[in-house]
Amino acid sequence: MYGAAVLDVCEQIKARMEPVASRNNFNSFAELAVVCFAERIDLSAHGFFITPDIGFDWKMGKGKPFRYFTYGAAFSEVEIDTFTGDFHTRVANRIMDLVFSLNPATDVGQTEGAFIQGLGWLALEEL
Repeated sequence: MYGAAVLDVCEQIKARMEPVASRNNFNSFAELAVVCFAERIDLSAHGFFITPDIGFDWKMGKGKPFRYFTYGAAFSEVEIDTFTGDFHTRVANRIMDLVFSLNPATDVGQTEGAFIQGLGWLALEEL
């Protein structure tokens, strides 16, 4: 989904740079960017992607809210005070099938963040 938004941005910027690139033979992309900047060509863009064919009818309980799926599980060891309802998460493990990783550090950060967001949503917000 985000990759498609990045592709949209790249196509916008490439279309702006092509007239300059076709007039000259540049040795590098950096040279082309400098000339475009000097000619006041905007080298920034905003990319968007709208996922097609998604929607969900909450009353009917039917629809397709997502177009892609990943598989994973989370296991936690939690200590609960049954008198006060206070809890402490002692251990939390996440397992995700991400096929192959472009950046393992990003994947770990994203899965950790998603877990903490879910923990906060379920444990701290009034549902």
